[in-house]
Amino acid sequence: KASWQVVRDRLAVDAQKRKGKRPALLQVIEQQTRVVHALRRLPHLGGLSGAQLQLIARCGQRRMFKRYSTVYREGGAVTSFFVLLSGAVQLRAHTEVDPDPPMKPTVAFGTEGFLKTGHRMATALALEPSEVLQYSMQNQVMAASEEDREDAEGGQRALNGVLKGYIRECLTQVQLFSSFPAPSLTRLSELFEL
Repeated sequence: KASWQVVRDRLAVDAQKRKGKRPALLQVIEQQTRVVHALRRLPHLGGLSGAQLQLIARCGQRRMFKRYSTVYREGGAVTSFFVLLSGAVQLRAHTEVDPDPPMKPTVAFGTEGFLKTGHRMATALALEPSEVLQYSMQNQVMAASEEDREDAEGGQRALNGVLKGYIRECLTQVQLFSSFPAPSLTRLSELFEL
């Protein structure tokens, strides 16, 4: 077992001893595990290692959406993706007669248009109060050229560049790497096999 799994198991036993109350740390670990599994289901991230996915999972920004509020609009630029933590979100394209069923926690969404057009292919609507983790890729997406997105090999190259840039930004949030200069972080991000 991985060290975090051993810690999780010990915390679970301790929680049962305390009349079934779950400690906050155990809840954080369980949520982190669900987020990693959601990221792994994204077709573009499925090849990353567990450690890489855990690093990315820690970098999301929590956002709350009220019932019937828009997470993003169809046609907008793909500058971030999301993991639904609670609530329900539905994707609706203006050309669809029957929209997809609502997504429930924990699912990742929002990357569907990156490789094809660079624009959102549907509107994401919160059907009830919802909490998401938002992963911004705006700086990396802007660096990916339109030509690279158009062909499959170039699209994968653009996506790899986006992911490496995102990993570099995530590394700055780890205390050990926070003071590293940008060139060092770039070299470190290249160690992650994509």
